[in-house]
Amino acid sequence: MENKVFNYEKDIFGHPKGFMVVAFTELCERFSNYGALGILVLYMTGLVDKGGLGWMEASALTVLGIYRMMGCLTAVPGGIIADKWIGARRSVSIGAFLCAIGDMTLAVPYTWAFFIGLALIAMGGGFYKPNITTVLGRLYDPEDPHKEAAFTIFYLAVNVGSLIAFLLVGWIAQRYGWRMGFLLCGLFLLLGQLNYLLNQKPLRRTDNITPKTQEKVVRQPLTPYERKCIWLILFSFVIEIVFMVAYEQSTGLLTLYVKKFTDCTLVTPLGNFNVPIPWFNSLNPVMVIVFAPMLAALWTFLGKHKKDPSAIFKMGLGTVILGLSYAFMVAAVFQRDASAAGKSSMMWIVLTYLFCTLGELAQSPVALSFITSFSPQRMVSQIMGWHVAVTGIACFAAAKIGSLAGNFGEKSIFIGLLAGTTLCGVLLCLISRKLKLKEKE
Repeated sequence: MENKVFNYEKDIFGHPKGFMVVAFTELCERFSNYGALGILVLYMTGLVDKGGLGWMEASALTVLGIYRMMGCLTAVPGGIIADKWIGARRSVSIGAFLCAIGDMTLAVPYTWAFFIGLALIAMGGGFYKPNITTVLGRLYDPEDPHKEAAFTIFYLAVNVGSLIAFLLVGWIAQRYGWRMGFLLCGLFLLLGQLNYLLNQKPLRRTDNITPKTQEKVVRQPLTPYERKCIWLILFSFVIEIVFMVAYEQSTGLLTLYVKKFTDCTLVTPLGNFNVPIPWFNSLNPVMVIVFAPMLAALWTFLGKHKKDPSAIFKMGLGTVILGLSYAFMVAAVFQRDASAAGKSSMMWIVLTYLFCTLGELAQSPVALSFITSFSPQRMVSQIMGWHVAVTGIACFAAAKIGSLAGNFGEKSIFIGLLAGTTLCGVLLCLISRKLKLKEKE
């Protein structure tokens, strides 16, 4: 089945109507997701008399890894259900409401409610995650030069939401209690869904396969070109695993390192300020907001002049840059070991997040655009589900690797991430030319 071409009505900066609706929906969902994620490991390891669960760090990281993995593995059935029965547009709403209920359940002060809340969020993520990008991708003609830039701007919305979440939820959770932070996440997600439901008209065209023809379309055998596309997508998943294992240390090992070994005192002319630990996660979205528009403009410019690097090369380059970010964490450990106070400077965390963000911008939005462009249209949600599931497996592996710091030390883990991630990225860049695939054959 050929990609359907839409003669869409332009909305803003050459993008179709509906783009801003999808972007705001994602902003609110990411606020909910990252707001809860930013305080989750701190809540689990927090003292019981201060509202925390009082768990050991290794146990908290294990639960975090399982939660992240399950929230992504459910995207496989979520994508299949969307493609076969209810469509991507409706799946987004179902998933968002489940996540909102889950966030609010986390606010109930019982351990059993904590696990039920995580389960509801994981189920909701299975409906939401593979389908919001499918809706966005179907708003565009496959050859539209705005498409890759759109995913970068979409990624900007992701990070605006996460920035607000890390700052606001982190501050509220530390000032008024962890459960107030979880409650705020649920309420913000409901706000996004209200806007989404009130602006369905420009999104209805993304339902490009009707229920009457769905069964017949799904049973069509894949063409040789489609099989080649799928194999290339599967290869891109290898890049995703390597990338995400290093990237996902931010909400686990890096957060715990900041908590234990970083001097969080910021000296200002008005006096000293102790930076809340969840705020360090806001460095990433701030930097994305600064650099994403520049990169979107660069990809659009290169695309129009036929000089755009292949998607595989971009993903490999992003992996290299991300790997290099851990050189600063190795330096932080050396400074900590040499310090009488056993602390390292905040500067190393800032530099780590800078390189991590640059690598993320070169890899993640490009991967999303790549998958929606090359997937057979009758399988887009399913393949996005595979992509999210692969991310979940990487998140679990990241948490397990982070938990090894208790046995081998942070320095060994950081050196391993530096060497392994950088080397894999270099190899991908070198072989990217052999993996190029034209949009049409």
